[in-house]
Amino acid sequence: MYRFKSFRAAIAVALLATTAGAQANAVNLRYAGNDHVLPTHVAINGVDNHIYVGSYAIQLQGQPGSFAAYCVDPFQEINSSYLSYERSPLVAAHLPPVETARFAAVSRLFANAYAGSLANGTKAAGFQLALWEVWHDDGNLTTGSIRSLGSSDSGMVAEANRLLASMPNWSSGTPYDLTYYFNAAYQDYASATLALEVPEPGTYALLLAGLGMLGLVRRRQPGETHAKITAS
Repeated sequence: MYRFKSFRAAIAVALLATTAGAQANAVNLRYAGNDHVLPTHVAINGVDNHIYVGSYAIQLQGQPGSFAAYCVDPFQEINSSYLSYERSPLVAAHLPPVETARFAAVSRLFANAYAGSLANGTKAAGFQLALWEVWHDDGNLTTGSIRSLGSSDSGMVAEANRLLASMPNWSSGTPYDLTYYFNAAYQDYASATLALEVPEPGTYALLLAGLGMLGLVRRRQPGETHAKITAS
């Protein structure tokens, strides 16, 4: 198994800051294996890394099974032992340095490409590479701190470039609730679950009114007869 090498200073404690209402809690988790990945080469801070690129299986301590997550920090190592992570809803404050714009790009990427990314290793690796670009870099795989190489898997690079080129034309897509897992010394992760749409209060009122009308109609069915039991 290849591990990401650390090429950066420790993340500032301020990165843990979340917007009001975004509740964080500590959980123990570990990298439990590869979900859909490709073993390939990617340049990180100018160094050729032979790594697994794609989605990982992440396991929470004390819970059965695992869930799919993407690395959002390629500059640090993965953790194969249980470590404490801060878990919170993903917010713009987690993305440097242009938080709002990067958060919007990450949200669009998940909304329009996350579901398809889990189909196979090439899709997952392309999604992962595009995610690193919009989260940390300049959106171009030939420049910046994260770059493709001649030895990079060509299918992965083509998929990542397709996603990056498509982003400006995407609609709102499928809403996902994104969860962020932060550890100052090891890779951070992001996972996605389908967002549950909560009806507006007016919708509840209409629903209750409709149910009431159905009950009224049921009680007043025309021509309805009832058996009457009398004493003989």
